[in-house]
Amino acid sequence: MFLALWSLLWANLQVNLSKYTEHNQNWLVVELVIPKGYFVYGQKTDGNATPLDITAEGVPHDQLHFECPIFDKEMELDIYKDNVIILVPIGKKSPKKIKITYGMCTDVVCLPPSTITKMVEYDQLSSPTDDIFKRYKDLCLQKKAWSLLPIVLAFLGGMLLNIMPCVLPVLSIKVLSFLTHAETRFQSSLLYALGNITTFVTLGLLTGVLKTMGTVSGWGFHLQNPLFVFGLACLFIIMIMSILDLIIIPIFQTATPKSSFFTGVMTVLVGAPCTVPMMSTAVSYGLTQTALESVLIFTALGVGMSTPFLLLSIFPVRILPKPGPWLLFLKPSLGFILIVTVLWLLQIYTALTSLDHFLVISTVLVGIAYTLWLCGQQLLKGWMAGILAICLISGGIIQTLYRPLASIPYSETVVTKTISDGKNVLIYATAKWCLTCKINAMILQKESVQHAMKTSDTVLITADYTQQDKDITLLLRKHNLAGVPATIILTDNNAIILPEILTESHVLKVLADLPKKT
Repeated sequence: MFLALWSLLWANLQVNLSKYTEHNQNWLVVELVIPKGYFVYGQKTDGNATPLDITAEGVPHDQLHFECPIFDKEMELDIYKDNVIILVPIGKKSPKKIKITYGMCTDVVCLPPSTITKMVEYDQLSSPTDDIFKRYKDLCLQKKAWSLLPIVLAFLGGMLLNIMPCVLPVLSIKVLSFLTHAETRFQSSLLYALGNITTFVTLGLLTGVLKTMGTVSGWGFHLQNPLFVFGLACLFIIMIMSILDLIIIPIFQTATPKSSFFTGVMTVLVGAPCTVPMMSTAVSYGLTQTALESVLIFTALGVGMSTPFLLLSIFPVRILPKPGPWLLFLKPSLGFILIVTVLWLLQIYTALTSLDHFLVISTVLVGIAYTLWLCGQQLLKGWMAGILAICLISGGIIQTLYRPLASIPYSETVVTKTISDGKNVLIYATAKWCLTCKINAMILQKESVQHAMKTSDTVLITADYTQQDKDITLLLRKHNLAGVPATIILTDNNAIILPEILTESHVLKVLADLPKKT
């Protein structure tokens, strides 16, 4: 009896770690060896037992692969016996440690819940044995009870996506093509469906790959990238110019069925992040499943989104109007509706970057439209238009990568405290509506000027005069300045007023001449 109790107190899981690679995916293989005569509860319990669980640093729990448990009919619970294998996907970084929580029992008694913490040195691990490899092949996900429900939800969600506000402007292009060319409706709808499906599957797989690599990303990640949003806005400008017949580009012309594929792609790129309830559930499920199940779910989304047009092309209804002079009004109207989409993209862009970027990017987009118009009117040769467009787009990319000037907001209290701490202050008075201020900001942003301010122990403070501000008005009056731009350097006993238009050399000279702090 004493020996039996002693063995119960010291019974514990044995944890073996190994590594395995398959299809360019690295896995941490966690093998739990359960003492003979014992069992461990699975993930599904009656609420009283402690389920087997594992936590790996930096790895979402829904990406862990558990071996299928045994269902005990008497207890009506999932249990594990002998050995358990758990797979942990390895992204850019492997987890430093794993924590295993479990409840272990015999047929007579259960031990108190236990936790094992195991340090992981992935590069030092060996490959699993052949026996473990065979069992690895037989692993199943905890959500293996596969059903058609997620696919049905995806299909219905795709159909509902057609009435979302963010999709409607782009959808108008497809509607125009559908009404204008009755003889190619079915072919056009098939290509549109193919564009929908291809883009949904691509976005879904990319999101899954990024999550596997350890990157924190979610559905609609592409509209979180300012460069992608800028590129999308450029494409819409080209589409608008083409729809308004200001330039002829076959892929953007509604008269060509092949343009429907591109329309399908654009519709998903713009509208996919606007999820509807059923779509949200399907996407969340699809991002946690195998590649095959994910492809099926995202394919269902694309099929659902294109189904209304496919049905109308196969079974045309009498309510569809016949082509006529009214299309001369509809076509340019849809072009102007797309301009609203560009403004929406600019709103996203400035939210991702800064409001200071708005003017430059808007100018770039207008420049691209003007270049296309010149080319369409044959006032500019094709190769010249291409070079000009490349220069404009390059400028937009540079502006997107440009970081706003980092500084401290102005207040008299901050200035006084900074000077009392023995530091110099450079006050840069600016406003959103001041174009010259943008040039001065670029000068102050230069690495040489930033280094000179650091060397001279000078703190940069920005006085934003976009809206009326009493404190900034008093500051300007105090130094006999009429308005912005204004650049003032304050030391503990002096005030230096810099010219309205700054130059790098002059700013560096003034900073170099500042009294050195002891």
